[in-house]
Order: sequence, then C-alpha cells, then structure tokens
Amino acid sequence: MRDSDTPAHLCMTLTMTPNSEIAGTLEKLKPKQKAFVLEYVKQGNGVAAARAAGYRGTDAILRSIASQNLTKLNIRRAIEEFTKPIFEEAGVTVKALVNELARYAFAPLEDFAKLKYNREGEIIGADLNLRDKLTAIKMLGDHIGLFSAPADAGEKPISLNFHVNMTGEEARQKLLEYLRNRRR
Repeated sequence: MRDSDTPAHLCMTLTMTPNSEIAGTLEKLKPKQKAFVLEYVKQGNGVAAARAAGYRGTDAILRSIASQNLTKLNIRRAIEEFTKPIFEEAGVTVKALVNELARYAFAPLEDFAKLKYNREGEIIGADLNLRDKLTAIKMLGDHIGLFSAPADAGEKPISLNFHVNMTGEEARQKLLEYLRNRRR
C-alpha cells in the first residue's frame, strides 16, 4: 500500500528486500533512527519522517530532531544507500545535474526576457528576469569551488554576491563595479 502522492518507484524500492550493504547499515541504527531513515526516504520531509518514526514534540522540536538526525553520518549513509539506486534508475547523476544547471547558466539572455507588446502586436519593451540564470551560475560556481576557493599567491579571491531578486541591470552594475575596482 502506498500514499497516492508517493512516487511508485520509491514504494517499490522500500518494499524490496534491502541488499546486504543497506541491511548492514540499517542494523547499526537505533530503532527510531531506522524508522526515520525509512520514512525520510519515503516522504522526503524531515519533520514528517521524525513524527512517523515516533519522535514527539512540536513542529519546531521535530525539525530540530530531523536536522540532528540528518547530520549523523550513519543516518546520512543509510539514506544515501537507499536513494542511490533510485537516482541511478532515474538517470539523476552529478553530470546530468551540472548539465541542466549549465543549460540555464549559459542560456542567452533573450531566454529570460518577457516581451511587452502594444495593441498592434509590436514589441514596446521587455522585462529581464535573471533569477534562474544567476541561481544556476551561483550553484555551478559553488559546485566547482569558484566562489570559495583560496586565492592564488598574491591574487585576491573573487567575492561577488548576487541576490536572486536582483535585476539584470543591478547584476551588471555590480560586476562592472567589481571589475573597475580590481584594476586599481
């Protein structure tokens, strides 16, 4: 039996007999931790998983318990061992995710423009929303360590903070300001 909003591939994985590696990892967990792992894999929500695993308290307390559980290496490992086959079957890989982010990050600016038309159907202006593009650039930069890598000898690290609600013009001005200051 499964909830109607739970994807079928998750239910199939949970009803299968865990392989020896997963079973070994689960056996090392306390009963509530084991239940938390199974519920977290099923629901993808820490508070709901903590509640279903038998932890008690307000949502704030359950959120704290879930957060603590998700920082424990043995619990993280068990979740990863359960979800890895699901992601592999779905084709979710680091390469696929990076490629999808790159598609947004390097898309032409026209893809982010919302054109404005007059009554005759002529273009009279455009709004440029770069939120998705900037988010993708930041995520890619974080992934490769671009924004947190230590600077080479004698070179200052790049530190640009783009807010997702910045307009394209604000982002452009911030970048130009950085480049002007760097030349000094």
